[in-house]
Amino acid sequence: MMQTSTGVGTTARKTDSLPAQLADLLQTLFVRRERDPGQASRAETIKSLQREALRYLTSWQRSSDLGDCLELGVDDRRSMTHVLRELRLDDVRVVSLDSALTPALRQKRWLRSVSVVRIGRDLDASTADVLRSLEPLMLEETVLLFDHWEENAGAFNAWLGAHPGITARRLSSDATHAQSFVVTRAPTV
Repeated sequence: MMQTSTGVGTTARKTDSLPAQLADLLQTLFVRRERDPGQASRAETIKSLQREALRYLTSWQRSSDLGDCLELGVDDRRSMTHVLRELRLDDVRVVSLDSALTPALRQKRWLRSVSVVRIGRDLDASTADVLRSLEPLMLEETVLLFDHWEENAGAFNAWLGAHPGITARRLSSDATHAQSFVVTRAPTV
């Protein structure tokens, strides 16, 4: 009997029916998830931090006054969209990018302001560059959520030190190293 690779680490016989091949594939995916149960709980933790950020912001302002939600260098781009739907914030837009936020890209994506920014590790720019590029888009209060805080803490603290008109307070954190902060800009005169 001839065997072929299904491309996901399983091998199916050519005579196997499609349902049998699908069952093999699902079993492989399930086994992978069992080996790394932290991946599923990490995604739920990020969603929980996103929920908390949006609930905080909507506790003192109308959802129509929120800026966009921006995801930079994240691998699970649908989580913010799910949270917005869950909280019935249909008028808030999610913009996901893998690259640095340049003025041209801001204009192309029609970005004017951001309320929540999720910063992942899959960026092609440094955290310092990302924070500088966000400055013109930040509202009076913007929530920054770092997926991997330990990798971003130094750049974030240096950025805060260089901007005395910007303060930050921790909104939430979790045991998997994600952190979120409410960043407040001093009012411009």
